[in-house]
Amino acid sequence: MSVKIAHMSDVHLESADDDVSLRLGSALAQEMLDFLAFTGDLVNSPWPWKISAGKKWQLALCQKAGLDPQKQLLVVRGNHDVRVLGNFGIRPLSGLSFQFAFWAWTRNRVKVVPQHSLVFLRIDSNPVMWGFARGKVGWWELRRLRKELSRFAAELSKQAPSRTLDEFTKIALIHHHALPMPYEGGDKFLLLKDAQRLLQLLAEKKVDALLHGHKHRAPYSLLTLGTCGGSDRVVEILGAGAEVKKKDNYTRGHTIYLFNIEDTRQRY
Repeated sequence: MSVKIAHMSDVHLESADDDVSLRLGSALAQEMLDFLAFTGDLVNSPWPWKISAGKKWQLALCQKAGLDPQKQLLVVRGNHDVRVLGNFGIRPLSGLSFQFAFWAWTRNRVKVVPQHSLVFLRIDSNPVMWGFARGKVGWWELRRLRKELSRFAAELSKQAPSRTLDEFTKIALIHHHALPMPYEGGDKFLLLKDAQRLLQLLAEKKVDALLHGHKHRAPYSLLTLGTCGGSDRVVEILGAGAEVKKKDNYTRGHTIYLFNIEDTRQRY
């Protein structure tokens, strides 16, 4: 059974165009989606009333698209969701509003969909303390991901000994981009600080695709991760643009990715 995923990011609700939001909901409804993946920056600043409005917007979008948010919506936080204007704040405090509002959708890093042989990895790339808009995964975040994946692999071996985690398509969601953005020049204040840790995890866990936001661009890259003693891993990296912003300095326009996975695991 094929799977269709819509990937979107960087709504920045305070700057959203209501007309574009309506058209986005209608467009998603026509696609008959299985999942909606959102990679951060729902709002401009994480004040509780703004997070509440953002959640209401997300729920309305899911309703228009015919999606159950408890089962079919996947969310990670962006820097604007945990820091004032995306730059100022300490994550355990300034990120509480988003954490409480989306607790049911973010409490586990790994979401497994056995009927589709699909695994989602939700990665929080917001630094605990400083860093402004720049991202950092951190060893503790990767440790939690590895523990949750190991727990699922152990459960799978008990329930279905003939199946392994390698048979599952694995898609990681993160806000910050791990690779420099093409044609953008310098990017040291926005790029993921410890990208090497993330790339190691992608290779180690044989992740098939990485979905991100942050830059308001929609690049598509194929990254081959190889070693001298093992088989290469090819990872698809997709960055969502800004979907509904009324004003933007960028000329890319409103973009959204549709990600399809066939029964044969072929993706397009």
